[in-house]
Amino acid sequence: MTFGERLTNLRKEYGYKSRNEFAVKLGIPSTTLRNYETNVREPGHTFLKQVSEFFNVSVDYLLCLTDEKEVLHTFRLRSSEQNMIEQYRSLDPHGKDMVDTVLEKEVERMAELEKEQHLPLLKSSPTSK
Repeated sequence: MTFGERLTNLRKEYGYKSRNEFAVKLGIPSTTLRNYETNVREPGHTFLKQVSEFFNVSVDYLLCLTDEKEVLHTFRLRSSEQNMIEQYRSLDPHGKDMVDTVLEKEVERMAELEKEQHLPLLKSSPTSK
């Protein structure tokens, strides 16, 4: 798949049947959009960012570097956290399931601890009159 095909598919998926209608929405000439969709012209970074935000997809998705549409929030990871992610990705499905189970249980345990720690504070706080 090419960028032009992906752009055309997204335009139609979001209900823009005509190029003109979509070009107006983006604030660009319809001939420019046609050139992008037919791969006559490559888009610049400004257009890629605009379309990425408009459709809520990643630039990598637009450029056909991935088939994942989802835009994830960027997190600042420590190198140890990045290493854990890489190790997780190297696991087979059983290993990933095991890690997921432990993680879910730990998140539940921490939520319960947080509840327990906040409840006594609420009960012992004086009421103001």
